Amino acid sequence: TGLGPVLASTSCQFKKQLFYPGIVKVCSRIDQIKNTSFQMRHIVLDQVGELIAEAHDVIVIFNFNKNTKQAIPDIYRERMDKIQHEKDR
Repeated sequence: TGLGPVLASTSCQFKKQLFYPGIVKVCSRIDQIKNTSFQMRHIVLDQVGELIAEAHDVIVIFNFNKNTKQAIPDIYRERMDKIQHEKDR
């Protein structure tokens, strides 16, 4: 189809030091779905469950054949919604 995700922006705020060899758990969720993009939020926890970092991404659906962003297809929206609801259980 020539469609795919492109990372448009990302940010991360570090809250606590992590020392080598650090063991982390990353929890991610889709925060918002817009017309051509969606936003994800991530939290990084250390081995005892303390918050190490928070991150935020904006991902755009891109049509590589037309070299332009494109509205998120319904099938993508349905899959993202299904994944998010499964995580919420």
